[in-house]
Amino acid sequence: MTVYEDFAGYDEIDADILDISVTDNGNGSYTVIFTGKKEGTVSFTETNSGIEYTVTVAPGELVNVSLEAGQSQSFILTDDTVGQETDPDIAEAEITSALYSDILGDCPGSLGTDSSYTGEVVGLENALYTFTGSSGNWVISNTDSKGTQVYLNLNGSSGKYPGGTSSTAFGLIAGSREGIFKLRDTSTGRHLHFYRDGQNIFDRCGNSCGTADEMEIFRPAADGETSGSAIPGYVQVTDASEITDGGKYLITAKVDDTYYALYPSTSTGSAYAHVIKIEPDKECIQLAITGVAPGTTDFMAGGVVYRITVSGYLAPVFNWAEDYTSATATFNHTDGSSQTVNCTVSSRTEIEAGCTSDGKMIYTASVEFNGKTYTDTKEVVIPATGTDKPSGDSDKPAGGNDKPAAGGGADKPSGGNGSGSSDTPKTGDSFGSAFAYLLALAACGAVIIRMRRHRA
Repeated sequence: MTVYEDFAGYDEIDADILDISVTDNGNGSYTVIFTGKKEGTVSFTETNSGIEYTVTVAPGELVNVSLEAGQSQSFILTDDTVGQETDPDIAEAEITSALYSDILGDCPGSLGTDSSYTGEVVGLENALYTFTGSSGNWVISNTDSKGTQVYLNLNGSSGKYPGGTSSTAFGLIAGSREGIFKLRDTSTGRHLHFYRDGQNIFDRCGNSCGTADEMEIFRPAADGETSGSAIPGYVQVTDASEITDGGKYLITAKVDDTYYALYPSTSTGSAYAHVIKIEPDKECIQLAITGVAPGTTDFMAGGVVYRITVSGYLAPVFNWAEDYTSATATFNHTDGSSQTVNCTVSSRTEIEAGCTSDGKMIYTASVEFNGKTYTDTKEVVIPATGTDKPSGDSDKPAGGNDKPAAGGGADKPSGGNGSGSSDTPKTGDSFGSAFAYLLALAACGAVIIRMRRHRA
């Protein structure tokens, strides 16, 4: 955004959530750019204008990941720029290069909107067409990503869109060499055709048109069978007799060393929607997330937030009695449930209290839960005992009492009595010392010190 006086007052915001950059345009205006870094909200008051700003950063795309400790899930990234790391005590995230085939468990192919086919990557199992019927009279169909039944049909408004919602029968004609076939509509005589001039799209011929309408057909390899073909996991069909009713097959056209396969679509707006480019060795950026311990943490890569929940009970919350003689531990589960367990409490004197120095008592709560022991401790101050006054009085005259000797009436305070005690209240230092001592006892009552850091 553009403002017309310097932009300030945001120094105290959480920079982990939002970054603010200000550029002086040199003409009295300033360009202010807000860049979200992780999910959250920050607020501040701009100094010069007095405007209060509240900025909320929300993930552009959120993926929820549920794991157990030790379990992993993998994802394919299109951008490996990391915007936020995980809490390593909850989950680990690792970005590596990998083959799509290892992740998909199938030979990969790329979709696209032009002849380069650089779009979404999917397994070739999505391009397998079912042949129904018998030799010379095959109905060839598949299901698109929306669940629509799609038939090979060359009778639409354009042959560049070989997928339709109505069926027609095809025969297989041997091509120029073994393993090469032409697919011919038995009702119209049209042939499936592929442009090998750089367009890389299917079309139709009115009849046979040389090698331009020659196709190769592949079936999935059986368990334990070596494919031995240019398409890993698939075996090339070499004779029409190998095609079976209900069998699933790839219908491909080869251009130089690259195969393109028919892909199920009913689109009449893009010829490329009917094609998948086969890329056996295509690599990808892989994100592997592994659960470490129960909890929730976020990881962000390429603007996508992966919210990771490792299921299980979280670390306990301890609740102590006021006198610290008992305690409970509450274990909260990531599913919202909880269990509260009584603890075993022990105590020990860490430091004995002295006359003028405080002591320290340590209380320890211990509990076993799901095979693991958890503990919590509290430190309590033991007040100093105060100043110990010796028995007797070192200033007391000989004779064992503080009564003046006979005849010493001159030393008797005015208004006194002859009993040796005084009716005058004690004043001065004696009363002050007692008061201070009581305050000391009150101030030295058991104290628990807790410290909490507050973010400004």
